[in-house]
Amino acid sequence: MEPIDTLSIYYEQPGTPIYVGSDILDQLADKLQEHAQTNRIAVVTNSVIRDNYGDALQNILDRIPAESIILQVPDSEEAKSWDWVSNLIGAMEQHGMDRNSTIIAFGGGVVGDMAGFTASVYKRGISFVQIPTTLLAQVDSSIGGKVAINHPMAKNLIGAFYQPRLIYIDTKLLNTLPLEDFRSGIAEIIKAGVIMDADFFAYLEKNIDELLRRQPDILRYVVEKSCRYKIDVVKKDPLEKSGLRKILNYGHTVGHALEAVSNFKLRHGEGVSIGMVVAMQLAIDLSFADASCAEKQSNLLKRAGLPTEFPDDVNVDELIDRIRLDKKGAFRFVLPSKIGAVKCDYTADGKVIYDHKLSIEQIRRALKNGVESSLRDDRDS
Repeated sequence: MEPIDTLSIYYEQPGTPIYVGSDILDQLADKLQEHAQTNRIAVVTNSVIRDNYGDALQNILDRIPAESIILQVPDSEEAKSWDWVSNLIGAMEQHGMDRNSTIIAFGGGVVGDMAGFTASVYKRGISFVQIPTTLLAQVDSSIGGKVAINHPMAKNLIGAFYQPRLIYIDTKLLNTLPLEDFRSGIAEIIKAGVIMDADFFAYLEKNIDELLRRQPDILRYVVEKSCRYKIDVVKKDPLEKSGLRKILNYGHTVGHALEAVSNFKLRHGEGVSIGMVVAMQLAIDLSFADASCAEKQSNLLKRAGLPTEFPDDVNVDELIDRIRLDKKGAFRFVLPSKIGAVKCDYTADGKVIYDHKLSIEQIRRALKNGVESSLRDDRDS
């Protein structure tokens, strides 16, 4: 089996091979030895994944000539903290790990973020492998080298760019994923169609029901296609220098704020789904896109079982304050020009600008008009 692509971000490191397939765990031991030779391994996972795949994981580790330990973290944002990073480091020290050792993240985005961040700081950096087990992690968070933990002031405030040695995506692992979490990952897939490929968006419109049923061929195709979109962007802007990578933030400005004000009761994809509705409304308000784009996007989100309206207890002013905090006072949004493309501006020297600065009133209007529910607004009460 050959990787679908290789990401090369740091010149001093080899590229990261990315494998995508269905029912390919039996080849993982060989790929780990090929791409991440090591003396000791710490696998970071959570109780749900360990219950479902603990035996399969142990069989893989038994085939690798390296001492291994399995470390369990909470299945929530709670794990992305200094306390849990310290717990991992303490366990790895007791296991005798050194700079030639490897951390394997076997889980979703939370596991990948905190295990990757731990790898980036432990002994000034050790090798790291991503084996994502959620749809969201497979198509988004495992690719691109971003690792982070949270701070009380903001999500992912403490982080780094740290590229894994190997990304290994087995779509069969998604068979045990709860439906709500599977739907959450579909939001990022729909996002890719909206901002990059109208044909892919049309494919999703045609096949969304089969995707929700996790039909193996369609699921594998959609995951690989979504990975390729993100890989293409990351290759061109690996460290977020040119601005191109900002297009991946479509729907995330409002989405991240919604996650925060809900105390992370709202799933990431659910927040992004609502954020996409708001961003599309902003694009319509500014005459970047027409109303038919909003209708097509909302219809597909609804068919995927994703929210297109705010929870009842959302407060507009609190949400705007959160956006201001997350974005350091600047209100900048990625906005589509049509299905499959984003609206770009250009500076006098020809630099492309992929996001747009907006006023509070423009955002407030889109928050009220773009989402199909009544919002509680302290200014009106």
